[in-house]
Amino acid sequence: MKYSQEIHSLTRIADGENNSTLTIRGSDRAITEARTLIMVGRVDVSPYAVRIPFDLEAAKRGDALVTRDGRKARFIAHTPEAREPSRVVAFVEGAPNITTYAENGRYCTIDHTHDLFMAPKPKRTIYVNLYSDGTYHRHEVEQAAIDGATNCLGSIAANTIAVAVPIEIDA
Repeated sequence: MKYSQEIHSLTRIADGENNSTLTIRGSDRAITEARTLIMVGRVDVSPYAVRIPFDLEAAKRGDALVTRDGRKARFIAHTPEAREPSRVVAFVEGAPNITTYAENGRYCTIDHTHDLFMAPKPKRTIYVNLYSDGTYHRHEVEQAAIDGATNCLGSIAANTIAVAVPIEIDA
């Protein structure tokens, strides 16, 4: 993708019924190109399609890791005196043994399914109702937001600007 460095985030939110919403954030030209490539099936929009580069210091602190193919990985050790590309040791879910990596998370010199990346931070969706007096109410469940904006007669209250606006936040 020509403008892939300009894509800030690509987020997939699934509702549990095989429906999902894909949100793309970035420059206008990058978003346009990404949408085109997604429509023709040339871009992987799986949860790990946008990968966060491996960060050795974050891995040492215990931040979650994944491989290029989406398997969970756990940092074991960093041995700076070992020869490159075997200074980082990790255990990958489903692998029979520990695996060694270069300090940049690479398994070998070419892209490989075993390459390490930082796992995306977990997100959750809240729903916000906005009112004309500048107040808002947040809800954990969409139906609760809808119910909260509905008056006792069953219609949306007159001072309501927006109902159940989904907002994705860090979990």
